[in-house]
Order: sequence, then C-alpha cells, then structure tokens
Amino acid sequence: NTTAQTLIDQQRGRAVAENLNKFQGLDNTTAQTLIDQKRGWAVAENLDKFQGLDSAIAEILIDWGKGYVVAENLDKFQGLDSAIAEILIDWGKGWEVARYIDKFQGLSEETMEKLKSYLDKK
Repeated sequence: NTTAQTLIDQQRGRAVAENLNKFQGLDNTTAQTLIDQKRGWAVAENLDKFQGLDSAIAEILIDWGKGYVVAENLDKFQGLDSAIAEILIDWGKGWEVARYIDKFQGLSEETMEKLKSYLDKK
C-alpha cells in the first residue's frame, strides 16, 4: 500500500503501526520496514492486512514466539521452507502446513513424512 509506505518514509511509522487495521494489501517491504523500526508487534497483530510475505518475516515472527500467527496466516506467505514447516508441525500446526503446502518450497523427505497423515485426510 503506497499510502502506508509514504507515511513510513515520512517518519510516521508509529502512526501506521497503530492504525494497520485501516489498511489492506500491505506488502513485505512495509512489514520489514515496520519490523526494522521496532514496530514488529503491529505486523504480528495485523498479519491479515499483509500479502506476499517472505520466509524472513515468518522466521522473525517465529523467533518472537508468534508461530501460531504465521500458521493462522500461511496464505499471506510465499517461499517458505522445510525448516519453517518443521517448526509449525512440531507446534501442532500440521493441518495448516498441509492446507497451504503450496506455500512451501523444497520440503524434505522427513517433513513430507511428518505431513503424510495430514495429507491423507485432506
């Protein structure tokens, strides 16, 4: 969203972070900028407002203990890898990984084995 990015560029990132609920279609650049400005809490709380997020954003959120938010919003991500899938599966989010398996690239044989029971019931 160009309005959000313009406001962030004008040093109004705080205003954007506090009003993310008023935006739609925010992108990876906006998410990364907010995270870099120590406003990642707003990204995590409003992940549904973003699209096209990459694995770096997912990894940051998982590192912050917000893996459940990633799992609940896998449709907002692209290019996720086996490591992220493994973490989510281990956290009991195998159904979400199976549902959005197309968001993951290069899943290992081990990961696919863990997903087998979910995929069989899909």
